[in-house]
Amino acid sequence: VLAMLQSRFGYPVRLVNMDQVYIDPEDVQDFKNGLIIDDDHADWIGAASPLGAELEPVAGTLEDVNDVDYFRLDWADTTFIYFYTLGDTDTYGRLLDADGVELASDDDTGPQLNFQVQETLTPGTYFIEVRRVDSGTEPGAYTLTWTTY
Repeated sequence: VLAMLQSRFGYPVRLVNMDQVYIDPEDVQDFKNGLIIDDDHADWIGAASPLGAELEPVAGTLEDVNDVDYFRLDWADTTFIYFYTLGDTDTYGRLLDADGVELASDDDTGPQLNFQVQETLTPGTYFIEVRRVDSGTEPGAYTLTWTTY
């Protein structure tokens, strides 16, 4: 299967499972509806965009209803942390552990139908998944914001 994917797309890809194809994070793109579409953040935790410890907000765009954005957080302390999105796009978010197991999720309890997740993190690697809930056809912008207590 991998050889067929490489020859069809013309660049190296790795089959993650039957639902996901991994494309080198240097050139993150989604293969959707027969088209290659530029994507601002990866659709797979293995190529997740890193979040720094400085707690800076991160802008994102969900290109369509099937787009998913992943962010990676390497955390060094035990801390209560609060993640949420801002913007007009109705978002759904999940906090995942290093193995991709869901620790928490939310849909509409944040501002403007955005998600918010609150959790105590211990040292380790975590991922935040952001996806679109509405069925709009235009790209949906959001800002991932987070703070600690």
